[in-house]
Amino acid sequence: MQLGVRSVPVVAVGGRYVMGAKLKEIAELVGKPYQDQQKLPPEQLVQKLDTVLAAVQRYIRQVPDDRLDMKSPDRDRPLRRLAYHAFNLVDCFLETRAGKPLTYEALNAPAPPEATRTSAAIAEYGD
Repeated sequence: MQLGVRSVPVVAVGGRYVMGAKLKEIAELVGKPYQDQQKLPPEQLVQKLDTVLAAVQRYIRQVPDDRLDMKSPDRDRPLRRLAYHAFNLVDCFLETRAGKPLTYEALNAPAPPEATRTSAAIAEYGD
């Protein structure tokens, strides 16, 4: 919070920072050369997203329900919320595509709804 930044991702060097995944600006900030990459077509992006979401479903199904409140040592976010967040991000962007404003609050829901309190329910939400 020293720089006044309230969200991630952010890359900071000294008192300067770049918000988001602005790769060219990040390269300039850290003094590295940047080479523009070809953008993937939407069909390939959807395939990659499907692969990631299927992996999240597989992983969360392996977590016992009584362990869903585990937190990473470096982040105050329970596993339950992280897994829900992976699927919720997709919902947020689909809603934005349909005309609903994208908000910080929608992207950073404080907790999954009660209906998604188990590993199986969180994985099902991903369907």
